[in-house]
Amino acid sequence: MNKKAFTLMEILVVILILAVILSLYQVSHRNSQIIRTNERARAMFAELTNAARLFNEMYPNTKIYGGFGDNSGASQGYLNPCFLFEGAVSDPDVRDTMASYALRPRDWGITSVAECGSGFNYEGYKFVLCDPSFDSDATQPAAAATGNGTNLCKDSEDGGRPKFAVMINPDNLTYYKYANGYAWMTSGYEFDNTYQ
Repeated sequence: MNKKAFTLMEILVVILILAVILSLYQVSHRNSQIIRTNERARAMFAELTNAARLFNEMYPNTKIYGGFGDNSGASQGYLNPCFLFEGAVSDPDVRDTMASYALRPRDWGITSVAECGSGFNYEGYKFVLCDPSFDSDATQPAAAATGNGTNLCKDSEDGGRPKFAVMINPDNLTYYKYANGYAWMTSGYEFDNTYQ
């Protein structure tokens, strides 16, 4: 019986084909991960905005405002977004009222509300709740300010549409869908963005 062994060239061709297939798979897998991250960030942004809207409606004298851990509006009666997490409220009546919409720490990649500090973000995205009065002057949270002096919460941006919240990618990584720009929820709770 005459057996023919594979030549070195044939083996190299097979290895090359496998390497090309593997690299294509890695690119596809990376792209799907990016899509999932972006869409999950968008969903979490909507969840945060809705929770803040409900809280502001139920407690109109103590509204949610600013970036995570940013308590600069406390003197005006505002609370920072960390207050929306389960476990952040000591008052049992308020806690019971929030039970249906309170943010669950584990869904946000943290184990407790104590981890929601000023540097907290979700998957690289920074979420900021704008001044509920939609004032276009300097009352918007500093957390929404950019390096060029623009405050992304101001209703003077993007055709004067008032914003309830903004989503910013602080790292400006180009592989994020919402990079090199920002997304926002309008006062009517519609999602919009500056991206193509």
